[in-house]
Amino acid sequence: MRVLQNTLTRQVGGLSFGPGGRTLVAGGSGGYDIWDLATGSRTFIASHAVKYLYGCVCDPLGRWFYVSDYLGGFRLLPLIGNAPPSVPGSPHFRHVISFDLTPDGGRLVMCRSGRVECWDVRPPERFVPAWSLRAGEPVDPTEPYLLNEATWGTNGIAVARDGQIVATAESRSASTTGVNPLVVLRAGATGRAITELGRSETSFDTRLAFATDGQAVFTWDDRVLERWDAAAARLSGRLPAPGRAYFRGLAIHPSGRLLVTVSGDGQTRYWEPADLSPVRALKWGIGKLHAVAVSADGALAAAGGDKGQVVVWDVEL
Repeated sequence: MRVLQNTLTRQVGGLSFGPGGRTLVAGGSGGYDIWDLATGSRTFIASHAVKYLYGCVCDPLGRWFYVSDYLGGFRLLPLIGNAPPSVPGSPHFRHVISFDLTPDGGRLVMCRSGRVECWDVRPPERFVPAWSLRAGEPVDPTEPYLLNEATWGTNGIAVARDGQIVATAESRSASTTGVNPLVVLRAGATGRAITELGRSETSFDTRLAFATDGQAVFTWDDRVLERWDAAAARLSGRLPAPGRAYFRGLAIHPSGRLLVTVSGDGQTRYWEPADLSPVRALKWGIGKLHAVAVSADGALAAAGGDKGQVVVWDVEL
């Protein structure tokens, strides 16, 4: 176990490992440190000072990393010094509240300003539109955005590892206040709805993740973690946050054998993915934790704290 100190002593709201687990992007409000874990060196990229960070994900091929926040919007930042390509889609609407990638970096899905978009990422560094939805119906990806064009929104999104299924958390209402999102499975090739799993007890801040084998979808917010059986189309588990230790981050081990969460009580917890039973709790002594990530090979994990500190440890199954 080792502790890294970021350039800024601010909350680490985003973490993502680069390919091979050698690189770690860690940051949020004010900027991101790109750590070389083999040498301990780092590069700092300044960014907006923001309260809310929607996502921070390294391109699996190590070309750039994706970030989104409420002020700067969705954008690509350089990971290896080269300028990344332009952001896909409209340059005028970058309010992306949720996005996900397939492990090969070949497919990007996002919730943008009332639409759900799917992009194929093809060499040499270009984004090709696959499909786009507005209020669940197909729309031309090149059609301009209009103010308040959507009658309902999608709050969270995840894509299965093989890209065949996309999971969405949909409000199905013009107002998201007090509305429990509907968890829906959609075809990765077209966006067409396949099945509705049911209403989640999560809030507007719903986040989603697929199990490694694609057989389950996990939905969560700060108060509750849920497991949905994709084949049976039903809720198969619900776990309240332990005490006042609200869930702040979640990652799935690539082996499929562990769920990893971090909380405001400073603890990292391992859970059994099949039934959400507790496996182990770890406390690192760096204060409240806000983000967690696991490397693609499953060897390393990292958690980010309040004061710009990041703990990196070896994962033992």
